Amino acid sequence: MNKLFPIFIILVIFGSAASAAEINGSVVSFGKKLADQKVTLSRVNTTQSAETGVVYNFKPLSDTATDKDGRYIFNNLNNGMYRVNVTYSGITYGENIGLQGNAIVDFNLSEKIEGYVVKANKTLEGIPVRLLDETGIEVMSAVTNKTGKYSFNMVNAGKSYLVVANYTDVPYTKQVNASENADFRVYDSTKNGDVLNVKIDHVVLSKTANGIKVDEYVEFMNTGDKVFFSKDRAFVGISTPEGITRFTTDAMECCLQREKDAAWIDPMNPILPGETYTAQISYVFNPESSKNLFYKDMIYNTSYITLLSDKKNGFGIESSCSRTKLAKSEEDALLNQRLQRMY
Repeated sequence: MNKLFPIFIILVIFGSAASAAEINGSVVSFGKKLADQKVTLSRVNTTQSAETGVVYNFKPLSDTATDKDGRYIFNNLNNGMYRVNVTYSGITYGENIGLQGNAIVDFNLSEKIEGYVVKANKTLEGIPVRLLDETGIEVMSAVTNKTGKYSFNMVNAGKSYLVVANYTDVPYTKQVNASENADFRVYDSTKNGDVLNVKIDHVVLSKTANGIKVDEYVEFMNTGDKVFFSKDRAFVGISTPEGITRFTTDAMECCLQREKDAAWIDPMNPILPGETYTAQISYVFNPESSKNLFYKDMIYNTSYITLLSDKKNGFGIESSCSRTKLAKSEEDALLNQRLQRMY
Protein backbone atom coordinates (compact mmCIF):
# COMPACT_ATOMS: atom_id res chain seq x y z
CA MET A 1 0.00 0.00 0.00
CA ASN A 2 2.88 2.34 0.83
CA LYS A 3 4.36 1.76 -2.62
CA LEU A 4 1.17 2.69 -4.44
CA PHE A 5 0.35 5.83 -2.43
CA PRO A 6 3.12 8.09 -3.93
CA ILE A 7 2.17 7.01 -7.45
CA PHE A 8 -1.46 7.94 -6.79
CA ILE A 9 -0.46 11.41 -5.63
CA ILE A 10 1.65 12.02 -8.73
CA LEU A 11 -1.22 11.05 -11.02
CA VAL A 12 -3.59 13.44 -9.26
CA ILE A 13 -1.13 16.31 -9.55
CA PHE A 14 -0.46 15.77 -13.23
CA GLY A 15 -4.16 15.26 -13.99
CA SER A 16 -5.04 18.57 -12.37
CA ALA A 17 -2.24 20.46 -14.19
CA ALA A 18 -3.44 19.23 -17.57
CA SER A 19 -6.97 20.52 -16.93
CA ALA A 20 -6.26 23.77 -15.07
CA ALA A 21 -6.65 26.17 -18.01
CA GLU A 22 -9.71 28.36 -18.46
CA ILE A 23 -11.15 31.04 -20.74
CA ASN A 24 -13.38 33.74 -19.30
CA GLY A 25 -14.59 37.15 -20.32
CA SER A 26 -17.45 39.60 -20.58
CA VAL A 27 -19.90 40.73 -23.25
CA VAL A 28 -20.99 44.39 -23.32
CA SER A 29 -22.44 46.79 -25.89
CA PHE A 30 -22.21 50.57 -25.48
CA GLY A 31 -21.58 50.11 -21.76
CA LYS A 32 -24.50 47.72 -21.21
CA LYS A 33 -23.74 44.30 -19.73
CA LEU A 34 -25.37 41.68 -21.95
CA ALA A 35 -26.92 38.83 -19.98
CA ASP A 36 -28.22 35.50 -21.34
CA GLN A 37 -26.13 35.67 -24.53
CA LYS A 38 -25.06 32.36 -26.05
CA VAL A 39 -21.30 31.69 -25.94
CA THR A 40 -19.81 28.70 -27.79
CA LEU A 41 -16.35 27.20 -27.31
CA SER A 42 -14.78 25.25 -30.19
CA ARG A 43 -11.43 23.52 -30.62
CA VAL A 44 -9.46 24.83 -33.60
CA ASN A 45 -7.45 22.59 -35.93
CA THR A 46 -5.52 23.94 -38.89
CA THR A 47 -4.40 22.34 -42.12
CA GLN A 48 -2.12 23.89 -44.70
CA SER A 49 -1.34 23.11 -48.32
CA ALA A 50 0.31 24.82 -51.26
CA GLU A 51 -3.07 25.16 -52.99
CA THR A 52 -5.35 26.36 -50.18
CA GLY A 53 -3.00 27.94 -47.64
CA VAL A 54 -4.18 27.75 -44.00
CA VAL A 55 -7.65 26.24 -43.46
CA TYR A 56 -9.35 26.40 -40.05
CA ASN A 57 -11.51 23.55 -38.81
CA PHE A 58 -13.73 24.10 -35.75
CA LYS A 59 -15.01 21.34 -33.46
CA PRO A 60 -17.70 22.62 -31.02
CA LEU A 61 -17.00 21.60 -27.43
CA SER A 62 -19.59 23.30 -25.21
CA ASP A 63 -22.09 26.15 -24.92
CA THR A 64 -22.85 28.49 -22.05
CA ALA A 65 -24.67 31.77 -21.47
CA THR A 66 -23.54 35.05 -19.97
CA ASP A 67 -24.67 35.75 -16.41
CA LYS A 68 -26.43 38.89 -15.15
CA ASP A 69 -23.13 40.79 -15.32
CA GLY A 70 -22.50 39.69 -18.90
CA ARG A 71 -19.73 37.30 -17.89
CA TYR A 72 -18.98 33.73 -19.00
CA ILE A 73 -16.38 31.07 -18.22
CA PHE A 74 -15.08 27.81 -19.69
CA ASN A 75 -12.83 25.87 -17.32
CA ASN A 76 -11.04 22.53 -17.02
CA LEU A 77 -9.45 23.04 -20.44
CA ASN A 78 -6.23 21.75 -21.92
CA ASN A 79 -3.80 24.16 -23.52
CA GLY A 80 -4.26 24.57 -27.26
CA MET A 81 -6.06 26.60 -29.92
CA TYR A 82 -9.70 27.52 -29.31
CA ARG A 83 -12.39 29.78 -30.73
CA VAL A 84 -14.94 31.64 -28.64
CA ASN A 85 -18.14 32.72 -30.41
CA VAL A 86 -20.76 35.08 -28.99
CA THR A 87 -24.16 35.50 -30.65
CA TYR A 88 -25.97 38.82 -30.15
CA SER A 89 -28.89 40.24 -32.15
CA GLY A 90 -28.49 37.45 -34.70
CA ILE A 91 -24.82 38.23 -35.32
CA THR A 92 -22.03 35.84 -34.33
CA TYR A 93 -18.76 37.39 -33.18
CA GLY A 94 -15.70 35.21 -32.71
CA GLU A 95 -12.08 35.21 -31.69
CA ASN A 96 -9.35 32.56 -31.89
CA ILE A 97 -7.14 32.16 -28.84
CA GLY A 98 -3.97 30.14 -28.30
CA LEU A 99 -4.51 29.00 -24.73
CA GLN A 100 -1.55 28.65 -22.38
CA GLY A 101 -2.93 28.66 -18.84
CA ASN A 102 -5.75 31.20 -18.40
CA ALA A 103 -7.03 33.68 -20.98
CA ILE A 104 -9.50 36.56 -21.00
CA VAL A 105 -11.56 37.10 -24.15
CA ASP A 106 -13.84 40.13 -23.84
CA PHE A 107 -16.38 41.32 -26.40
CA ASN A 108 -17.15 45.05 -26.53
CA LEU A 109 -19.75 45.41 -29.30
CA SER A 110 -19.68 49.19 -29.47
CA GLU A 111 -17.78 50.31 -32.57
CA LYS A 112 -18.73 51.13 -36.15
CA ILE A 113 -17.06 50.60 -39.54
CA GLU A 114 -18.49 52.44 -42.53
CA GLY A 115 -17.56 53.89 -45.88
CA TYR A 116 -18.53 54.58 -49.49
CA VAL A 117 -18.15 52.78 -52.81
CA VAL A 118 -17.29 55.13 -55.69
CA LYS A 119 -16.64 54.72 -59.39
CA ALA A 120 -15.38 57.66 -61.46
CA ASN A 121 -16.46 60.08 -58.71
CA LYS A 122 -19.99 58.62 -58.69
CA THR A 123 -21.31 56.74 -55.67
CA LEU A 124 -22.79 53.30 -56.34
CA GLU A 125 -25.96 51.84 -54.85
CA GLY A 126 -26.55 48.14 -54.24
CA ILE A 127 -22.89 47.04 -53.91
CA PRO A 128 -22.49 44.09 -51.50
CA VAL A 129 -19.93 44.62 -48.74
CA ARG A 130 -18.76 42.02 -46.21
CA LEU A 131 -16.99 42.33 -42.86
CA LEU A 132 -14.56 39.48 -42.11
CA ASP A 133 -12.56 38.80 -38.98
CA GLU A 134 -8.81 38.15 -39.07
CA THR A 135 -9.32 34.47 -39.87
CA GLY A 136 -11.50 35.27 -42.89
CA ILE A 137 -14.82 34.33 -41.24
CA GLU A 138 -17.72 36.59 -42.18
CA VAL A 139 -19.16 38.60 -39.29
CA MET A 140 -21.66 40.87 -41.07
CA SER A 141 -22.77 41.87 -44.56
CA ALA A 142 -24.37 45.00 -45.95
CA VAL A 143 -25.37 46.69 -49.21
CA THR A 144 -24.59 50.29 -50.13
CA ASN A 145 -27.56 52.68 -50.02
CA LYS A 146 -28.56 55.42 -52.48
CA THR A 147 -25.61 57.56 -51.39
CA GLY A 148 -23.17 54.69 -51.91
CA LYS A 149 -22.70 54.25 -48.15
CA TYR A 150 -22.54 51.06 -46.09
CA SER A 151 -22.36 50.68 -42.30
CA PHE A 152 -21.47 47.93 -39.84
CA ASN A 153 -22.70 48.69 -36.32
CA MET A 154 -21.93 46.98 -33.00
CA VAL A 155 -18.47 45.95 -34.17
CA ASN A 156 -16.20 44.32 -31.56
CA ALA A 157 -13.84 47.07 -30.38
CA GLY A 158 -10.06 46.77 -30.49
CA LYS A 159 -9.99 44.18 -33.28
CA SER A 160 -8.77 44.17 -36.88
CA TYR A 161 -11.08 43.30 -39.77
CA LEU A 162 -11.15 42.84 -43.52
CA VAL A 163 -13.79 44.80 -45.42
CA VAL A 164 -14.56 43.37 -48.86
CA ALA A 165 -16.64 45.19 -51.50
CA ASN A 166 -17.60 43.23 -54.61
CA TYR A 167 -18.11 45.06 -57.90
CA THR A 168 -18.59 43.12 -61.19
CA ASP A 169 -17.14 39.99 -59.55
CA VAL A 170 -13.98 41.81 -58.46
CA PRO A 171 -13.26 41.74 -54.69
CA TYR A 172 -11.85 44.99 -53.29
CA THR A 173 -10.31 44.40 -49.86
CA LYS A 174 -9.10 46.71 -47.10
CA GLN A 175 -7.81 45.90 -43.63
CA VAL A 176 -9.10 48.23 -40.92
CA ASN A 177 -9.42 48.47 -37.18
CA ALA A 178 -12.76 48.84 -35.48
CA SER A 179 -14.00 52.48 -35.67
CA GLU A 180 -12.04 53.18 -38.88
CA ASN A 181 -13.66 54.00 -42.22
CA ALA A 182 -13.00 52.08 -45.42
CA ASP A 183 -13.85 53.76 -48.73
CA PHE A 184 -13.55 51.92 -52.04
CA ARG A 185 -12.82 53.22 -55.53
CA VAL A 186 -13.85 50.57 -58.07
CA TYR A 187 -13.11 50.13 -61.78
CA ASP A 188 -14.06 48.14 -64.84
CA SER A 189 -11.97 44.97 -65.02
CA THR A 190 -9.79 43.28 -67.63
CA LYS A 191 -7.50 40.28 -67.90
CA ASN A 192 -5.73 41.78 -70.89
CA GLY A 193 -2.05 42.34 -70.17
CA ASP A 194 -2.05 45.61 -72.11
CA VAL A 195 -2.66 47.46 -68.83
CA LEU A 196 0.55 46.03 -67.35
CA ASN A 197 4.11 47.30 -67.53
CA VAL A 198 7.19 45.87 -65.89
CA LYS A 199 8.52 48.48 -63.51
CA ILE A 200 11.75 46.62 -62.81
CA ASP A 201 13.20 43.24 -63.77
CA HIS A 202 16.25 41.94 -61.88
CA VAL A 203 18.05 38.94 -63.38
CA VAL A 204 20.90 37.43 -61.34
CA LEU A 205 23.24 34.78 -62.79
CA SER A 206 25.41 32.46 -60.74
CA LYS A 207 27.42 29.38 -61.51
CA THR A 208 26.13 25.97 -60.53
CA ALA A 209 27.27 22.42 -61.19
CA ASN A 210 24.56 21.80 -63.78
CA GLY A 211 24.87 25.09 -65.70
CA ILE A 212 23.83 28.66 -64.88
CA LYS A 213 21.42 29.40 -62.05
CA VAL A 214 19.04 32.25 -62.86
CA ASP A 215 17.16 34.14 -60.13
CA GLU A 216 14.65 36.68 -61.39
CA TYR A 217 12.61 39.27 -59.51
CA VAL A 218 9.91 41.09 -61.49
CA GLU A 219 7.71 43.97 -60.34
CA PHE A 220 4.62 44.52 -62.49
CA MET A 221 2.62 47.76 -62.43
CA ASN A 222 -0.91 48.43 -63.62
CA THR A 223 -0.56 51.60 -65.70
CA GLY A 224 -4.04 51.41 -67.20
CA ASP A 225 -7.46 52.63 -66.09
CA LYS A 226 -8.94 49.17 -65.41
CA VAL A 227 -8.34 46.70 -62.63
CA PHE A 228 -6.39 43.61 -63.73
CA PHE A 229 -8.52 40.69 -62.56
CA SER A 230 -10.92 38.00 -63.73
CA LYS A 231 -13.02 35.53 -61.78
CA ASP A 232 -11.95 33.04 -64.46
CA ARG A 233 -8.28 33.85 -63.64
CA ALA A 234 -5.84 36.37 -65.08
CA PHE A 235 -2.12 35.70 -65.45
CA VAL A 236 1.10 37.71 -65.60
CA GLY A 237 3.94 36.26 -67.66
CA ILE A 238 7.71 35.95 -67.27
CA SER A 239 9.69 34.58 -70.19
CA THR A 240 12.31 31.85 -69.74
CA PRO A 241 14.72 30.06 -72.06
CA GLU A 242 13.59 26.72 -73.37
CA GLY A 243 14.89 23.54 -71.78
CA ILE A 244 15.38 24.91 -68.27
CA THR A 245 15.42 22.67 -65.17
CA ARG A 246 14.83 23.00 -61.41
CA PHE A 247 12.18 25.69 -61.82
CA THR A 248 10.80 27.22 -58.62
CA THR A 249 8.63 30.24 -57.80
CA ASP A 250 7.17 32.03 -54.78
CA ALA A 251 3.67 31.54 -56.22
CA MET A 252 1.46 28.66 -55.08
CA GLU A 253 1.34 25.66 -57.36
CA CYS A 254 -2.34 26.22 -58.11
CA CYS A 255 -1.50 29.69 -59.48
CA LEU A 256 1.21 28.59 -61.92
CA GLN A 257 1.04 27.59 -65.56
CA ARG A 258 4.22 26.64 -67.41
CA GLU A 259 4.98 26.86 -71.11
CA LYS A 260 8.23 25.90 -72.79
CA ASP A 261 9.41 29.52 -72.91
CA ALA A 262 7.41 31.26 -70.15
CA ALA A 263 5.92 31.00 -66.69
CA TRP A 264 2.41 32.39 -66.12
CA ILE A 265 1.34 33.32 -62.59
CA ASP A 266 -2.11 34.21 -61.28
CA PRO A 267 -1.73 37.02 -58.67
CA MET A 268 -5.06 35.84 -57.17
CA ASN A 269 -5.88 39.36 -56.00
CA PRO A 270 -6.86 42.33 -58.18
CA ILE A 271 -4.11 44.68 -59.33
CA LEU A 272 -5.67 48.12 -59.21
CA PRO A 273 -4.55 51.02 -61.43
CA GLY A 274 -1.30 52.36 -60.02
CA GLU A 275 -0.67 49.28 -57.88
CA THR A 276 2.13 46.74 -58.25
CA TYR A 277 2.57 42.99 -57.99
CA THR A 278 5.88 41.18 -57.55
CA ALA A 279 6.88 37.66 -58.54
CA GLN A 280 10.08 35.67 -58.21
CA ILE A 281 11.27 32.68 -60.20
CA SER A 282 14.42 30.59 -60.23
CA TYR A 283 15.75 27.98 -62.62
CA VAL A 284 18.88 26.39 -64.07
CA PHE A 285 19.87 27.16 -67.65
CA ASN A 286 22.20 24.78 -69.47
CA PRO A 287 24.19 26.50 -72.24
CA GLU A 288 24.98 23.13 -73.84
CA SER A 289 21.28 22.62 -74.67
CA SER A 290 20.77 26.13 -76.06
CA LYS A 291 23.77 26.68 -78.32
CA ASN A 292 25.44 28.76 -75.58
CA LEU A 293 22.68 31.37 -75.90
CA PHE A 294 20.64 32.97 -73.09
CA TYR A 295 17.56 34.58 -74.63
CA LYS A 296 15.33 36.93 -72.65
CA ASP A 297 12.07 38.08 -74.24
CA MET A 298 10.21 40.94 -72.52
CA ILE A 299 6.49 40.18 -72.66
CA TYR A 300 5.46 43.66 -71.48
CA ASN A 301 6.76 47.17 -71.93
CA THR A 302 9.64 47.33 -69.48
CA SER A 303 11.01 50.43 -67.79
CA TYR A 304 14.15 48.97 -66.23
CA ILE A 305 16.06 45.70 -66.39
CA THR A 306 19.28 44.68 -64.69
CA LEU A 307 21.42 41.67 -65.49
CA LEU A 308 23.77 40.86 -62.64
CA SER A 309 26.38 38.15 -62.30
CA ASP A 310 28.83 36.76 -59.78
CA LYS A 311 32.14 38.59 -60.14
CA LYS A 312 34.01 35.30 -60.51
CA ASN A 313 31.41 33.66 -62.65
CA GLY A 314 33.56 31.74 -65.08
CA PHE A 315 31.40 32.91 -68.00
CA GLY A 316 34.04 35.17 -69.50
CA ILE A 317 31.98 38.36 -68.96
CA GLU A 318 33.63 39.64 -65.77
CA SER A 319 34.45 43.06 -67.27
CA SER A 320 31.45 43.51 -69.57
CA CYS A 321 28.45 45.68 -68.74
CA SER A 322 25.84 47.77 -70.55
CA ARG A 323 22.78 49.91 -69.84
CA THR A 324 19.78 50.30 -72.12
CA LYS A 325 16.93 52.76 -71.56
CA LEU A 326 13.62 51.59 -73.03
CA ALA A 327 11.23 54.23 -74.34
CA LYS A 328 7.89 54.11 -72.53
CA SER A 329 6.05 54.82 -75.79
CA GLU A 330 7.14 51.57 -77.38
CA GLU A 331 4.23 49.22 -77.97
CA ASP A 332 6.43 46.13 -77.96
CA ALA A 333 9.54 46.53 -75.86
CA LEU A 334 11.85 43.67 -76.71
CA LEU A 335 15.25 43.04 -75.22
CA ASN A 336 17.49 40.17 -76.22
CA GLN A 337 20.47 39.58 -73.99
CA ARG A 338 22.98 37.12 -75.39
CA LEU A 339 25.79 35.76 -73.29
CA GLN A 340 28.50 33.77 -75.14
CA ARG A 341 29.91 31.13 -72.87
CA MET A 342 33.69 31.50 -72.98
CA TYR A 343 36.24 29.29 -71.31
